[in-house]
Amino acid sequence: YFISRLFVHEAFLEEKLGYNQKRAEKEPKRSRKKELKNGADRKIDILYRMEENPEVTQVKLMEEFDLSRKQIQRLIKDMREEGLVERRGSNRNGKWIVKK
Repeated sequence: YFISRLFVHEAFLEEKLGYNQKRAEKEPKRSRKKELKNGADRKIDILYRMEENPEVTQVKLMEEFDLSRKQIQRLIKDMREEGLVERRGSNRNGKWIVKK
């Protein structure tokens, strides 16, 4: 057997009981231009890091730039598609080649 707990949010209970409650305000949407700028800045920083240390791994980049693995993979994929960087050798012993 197993035990399962189903939690009910307080707002749902108050709404059912007829309490009048203000709804939470939505966060303003982020500017897409700002995100793109940050992405471009990150790409430049990552490119400099790859140029300094061609053997750098995705894990090291994650730690240095405080990003998730998925974010690093997406940035590297974008840089590869743009022709800024390529990988030579195996995933384990390969090197990053930064193109200028």
